[in-house]
Amino acid sequence: MTDQREIEQIDTAQKSEVVREVRIRLPKVIVLDLKLQAHMAGTTMNALIAGYIDQGLKEAGRPGVFARAKRFENYLRRKGGRDSAASNVSEDDGNFT
Repeated sequence: MTDQREIEQIDTAQKSEVVREVRIRLPKVIVLDLKLQAHMAGTTMNALIAGYIDQGLKEAGRPGVFARAKRFENYLRRKGGRDSAASNVSEDDGNFT
């Protein structure tokens, strides 16, 4: 029989792998700068910002994004939409919808 602590740990682990959209409002000049940085790095703006948040969490003494959601980095590497061939090639089975 599974005790309450085990259920809570499983639930927490599953929640760490679910991606949720968050909207943020920034000045247009900052958005353009982030888009340029992402383009120059050959990545997406989403991946770039996730990296910044990861750094910020670590500097605050918290576990980073990628430490808490192990498969999120693979999710960020996908190209195209949910049904694209690129996303179907990925071996990741996380629920990132």
